Amino acid sequence: MTRTIRMLCGVLLASAVAWLAAGGARAQEPHAAPALAISPELTELLREEMRGISGGVQTLVTAIATGDWKTIADTSAQIRASYIMEQKLTAAQKQELETALPEVFKIMDANFHREAANLGHAAESRDAELTSFYFYRMVESCVACHSAYAVTRFPTLAAGAAADEPQQH
Repeated sequence: MTRTIRMLCGVLLASAVAWLAAGGARAQEPHAAPALAISPELTELLREEMRGISGGVQTLVTAIATGDWKTIADTSAQIRASYIMEQKLTAAQKQELETALPEVFKIMDANFHREAANLGHAAESRDAELTSFYFYRMVESCVACHSAYAVTRFPTLAAGAAADEPQQH
């Protein structure tokens, strides 16, 4: 019983985070200046990756809540495969990514895609608790990265961090 309650709480929390992220994505300016110093072409590739991930996250919420293991595994594999560092890029684009992206960004991005792979493995095992955990870790990675590198696109993440600080009355 406790395991089911924890899974349900995890799915509900993930659903809320995905819903907030989807609302923030609609409210953002379509041509906001990127926080990363990369070319417009690579900026668009990153945005395409983010749009695909956003759709996948929304699909995962329903699939996890309903135990649709195949959809979870397939969607997590698609998210894992969207990793920009493994896309077909020109030599110049690869060089630009290697030199322009901060090392911490690359680590955060690699960790996110590793969590997507872990989510797929948990789904293949039909482990609801582990599936919910890795979904949470994926979304947590999104929030951490957006808080650090996409503050102009998601200003409420920066404002939310300040709101969590203790206030003196």
